[in-house]
Amino acid sequence: MFASQINTCNGFYCDWFRPNNISKPTMWTENWTGWFHKFGASIPHRPVEDIAFAAARFFEKGGSFLNYYMAHIYQAPGKTNQRSSALCCAFVANVDTSQNANVTFNGNNVSLPAWSVSILPDCQNVAFNSAQVVAQTSVPAMRPSIEPNSIKSWESYQEPVGLWGNITISANNLLEQINTTLDGSDYLWYTTSVNIIAEDLQGEVQQQLTISSTRDALQIYINGNFSGNHTFAKSSLSVNQSIKLIIGHNEIALLSMTVGLQDYGYRYDRVSAGLSGSINLKGLRSGDKELATQQWRYQVGLKGEALKIYTQEGANSILWTSELQAPWTQYLTWYKTSFATPSGSDPVSIYLGSMGKGQAWVNGNNLGRFWPSLLISETDCSQTCDYRGKFTPKKCRTDCGQQSQQWYHIPREWLQPNQNLLVVFDELGGDVSKIYVATKTVATICVHVLESYPPQLDSWSQFQAQPKVQPMLLTPEARLECQDNQVISSINFASFGNPQGNCKAFHQGNCHAKNSVEVVKEACIGKQTCSILVSSATFDTEPCAGISKSLAIKAQCQAISSTSLKTKLEI
Repeated sequence: MFASQINTCNGFYCDWFRPNNISKPTMWTENWTGWFHKFGASIPHRPVEDIAFAAARFFEKGGSFLNYYMAHIYQAPGKTNQRSSALCCAFVANVDTSQNANVTFNGNNVSLPAWSVSILPDCQNVAFNSAQVVAQTSVPAMRPSIEPNSIKSWESYQEPVGLWGNITISANNLLEQINTTLDGSDYLWYTTSVNIIAEDLQGEVQQQLTISSTRDALQIYINGNFSGNHTFAKSSLSVNQSIKLIIGHNEIALLSMTVGLQDYGYRYDRVSAGLSGSINLKGLRSGDKELATQQWRYQVGLKGEALKIYTQEGANSILWTSELQAPWTQYLTWYKTSFATPSGSDPVSIYLGSMGKGQAWVNGNNLGRFWPSLLISETDCSQTCDYRGKFTPKKCRTDCGQQSQQWYHIPREWLQPNQNLLVVFDELGGDVSKIYVATKTVATICVHVLESYPPQLDSWSQFQAQPKVQPMLLTPEARLECQDNQVISSINFASFGNPQGNCKAFHQGNCHAKNSVEVVKEACIGKQTCSILVSSATFDTEPCAGISKSLAIKAQCQAISSTSLKTKLEI
């Protein structure tokens, strides 16, 4: 017996892909709905219209299977095969990146926005167009936990500098970090020593430690004293650090820190970490000293990691200091506290935006790395985001000048019924007093639907059940939905006409039905879900004859338990 293998496609677009044997299905296993988010780099966003375009093109070109595991399932063209009785199904595409098109297909006119695909499940009526995705925008809110004693007082433990254990490695060269740590820790201590005579320190020349290559972060300690911190968010760089030496024996301890391993790209498994090249002492009167080829001793990981002080058992095995004072600028410090489990079922998160760089654990479970002290470059963002044209990771980038990440999700499965252990290790020093636990809930929901859009796909079930209903007569809907145990409590904005803007800032255009808010309130207030037909008949008016109109709505969701009848009736 021989195992059968099926080659598949991964990428932003796979309409070009063909399997290596005509008897095999055409499978798209990874539709890249976005791109990697790196510390210190702006955040890439792939427009949903482009994702839908790529999916529709894949099936148009004969695709058999598209795996949705990389994204939440939305009303995408992969569902168009739901009408098993259909004798004809057509995909009509416009791949131009700027010009709209009108084509005649099967005797019917089909309007195609640029860079879009229309799907006609009966070869007559458009059921879906990839540039006209009707989807609600949900804006979350982080609500601080109001449980009594949610965050208790903090205690600290100072991580020792340099060698801390009996198990060390010695070598007369610089070792590559990943092969040394075996990915058991982000941290590797490089330590060595040097003797300095009095004559070397005479004069006004400042001594320098230079390192030709390192990544991703490095801290330098001379005789146990902190001398400098270097971080490299984008690539490996050289280091030139002023240091203070003493006459006689000097201990040099270099803490190399990674922020993850390369996981894609050509020969990604051979990307190295740690220190490499030369390490020089400069500014000595007797001349420079090359240190890279002398004896180095290595310590893998941190003492706190070895003791597992992020677990309850490990935390109980050491003596913590309870006297913490601002400012919080102590390097290589562990912090410990406990917090109450928030009530309810909403997702739980923790705010770490006040910290420097490090890792956090809840009840022994690693939440991941944080690095809020490294801000995103002010010049890395896109001024506009046009879905038309092929997506690249350099397109549609946002959040310049902001922190890469502030919030970290805590799975409720990790939480105890009452108190939970929170341990934070910070390499740079941060303000733990500003850390807090919150629950994430949907606060604001928005939708914007044009009356020229095709009706929602599930409207076709009405056509199936009632053959006399013509699909072309079906009307698109604006649908709103709060999460479980919530209702729509207020309408912030509603306009049928030509409203402008987006969920952050809708505003009326020069065409507006005056009763827009009242109609939406009547349909939605006090309900978890609601829908409004996007047509002039719904609003009993034709605000601007002869132009295509749309309906934009912005609403608030609120927990049922705290929503009174009065609140439901207010705007």
